[in-house]
Amino acid sequence: KLNELDLARDNFIKVLDYTPNDTDAIQNLGMIEMTKENYLEAMSFFRKAIEIVPEDAECLFNIGYIHSKLKQDDEAIEAIKKAMTINPDNVEFKQFYVDILSNSPNLDIDGDLQNKLLENTLYLLDIYPTEEKLIFLAGTAYSKLGDWENSIKYYERAIATNPRNVLALNQYALVLLCKGEPDKAIESYEHSLEIDPNIPDTYLNMAFAYEKSEQPDNAKAMFEEFIKRFPDNPGIDIAKEYLAKNSDDDDA
Repeated sequence: KLNELDLARDNFIKVLDYTPNDTDAIQNLGMIEMTKENYLEAMSFFRKAIEIVPEDAECLFNIGYIHSKLKQDDEAIEAIKKAMTINPDNVEFKQFYVDILSNSPNLDIDGDLQNKLLENTLYLLDIYPTEEKLIFLAGTAYSKLGDWENSIKYYERAIATNPRNVLALNQYALVLLCKGEPDKAIESYEHSLEIDPNIPDTYLNMAFAYEKSEQPDNAKAMFEEFIKRFPDNPGIDIAKEYLAKNSDDDDA
């Protein structure tokens, strides 16, 4: 495969010897280097192509893709936004944009980006209405924007699509807790624990739900279970602090 790519590369280099501004040859060289995971070399070809044809949406998309591979998420977003401006109905562009915004640990997603994420997620849901990941993302975007009603609607839709989606069950419970419905949150956490009893946050947040529901004994029991199961978890100090405080209250 690499020999075939190297042969194709040599042929495109020869094309450029005769026509240096042949953007097809330049972009094909970029694609070859991208396939070989030579991302910096690939970027140099795509940048050269975009200098010749600044409005080439596919080229901008490839630049964004390479930035994402290099963990340069801000640059990736800028490139894909330009591509979407040129071709606003391209589904592949929107999917890539949503993936970057929802998966990157390096991005600080503010209100504007959350709205953009939501807008593009809802657009894709019109095309793929049963796509579980998109339904979940819509619920999450609404949650981060503080729209509890719509967040609940989409999380319930995600759970209906896949009743064993533990992440959706836990996020749904968290929104219910924020909305002031701890008893419903507890039900969702219980369902989550039945499916997967090995997620620390489920125990920790369920303990807080019990506290909000004015069930102190159950809250204590859940914090104690959390400590027993996950002694090295960063949340251990929160659990110990709660138990110490409430032990003092009991003694008083």
